Amino acid sequence: SQPLDTDNHVLFKVKGDFVNILTEKFNTKDVVFGARGWIKAVAGDGPANQYLYLNVTGNLVEILNFRDGKLRFYNNFEFMNGDELAYFSTVVASELQLPDEAVTLVLSGDINPDDQNGSRLAKFFRRVELNATCPVKLPKQLSPNSLLYLTALNLCGSSEEN
Repeated sequence: SQPLDTDNHVLFKVKGDFVNILTEKFNTKDVVFGARGWIKAVAGDGPANQYLYLNVTGNLVEILNFRDGKLRFYNNFEFMNGDELAYFSTVVASELQLPDEAVTLVLSGDINPDDQNGSRLAKFFRRVELNATCPVKLPKQLSPNSLLYLTALNLCGSSEEN
C-alpha cells in the first residue's frame, strides 16, 4: 500500500512470482500507483459530486468519483463489450446513490461518445461528455481526453511526495 493523498491509501494486489521478480530488480517503495496522476489531474479541476469519471484503456475501465472535492470512489473493472461497460458504470452510480437524472459521465482514454462503447453508455446516462482536463500543453491536432492518462503521469511524482 501507499498514500494516494492526505485521506486515502491505495492497496496493490500483485500476482505471485511477479513480486519476487519486482523486488529483485527494484525497490518496492519506488513503485507508484499508475492512476495517481489521472486522479490528481481530475481532482485539480474541481470535480462535481455527480460526475463519474471513466478512463478506458483497452478492455479496462477505471471509474472515479469525488464528494466535495475529495476522492470518494476509485476502482477498475475489466469489460468485454459495451454492455458490460454500461453495467459496471450503472452499478457504481447506483452504489454511490447518484440519481440517474443528475449523473454526468466524463470520458477519457480509448473512448468517445460516438464510438460503440460511448454510444452504449449514452443509452443509460443522459449526459456523456469528453474530459477536457489537460495537465500539459498539447498540439491542437491532439485530443486532450485521449491522452489525459498519459499526460497526467507527471503528477504522480515519487511515492515519497504527497
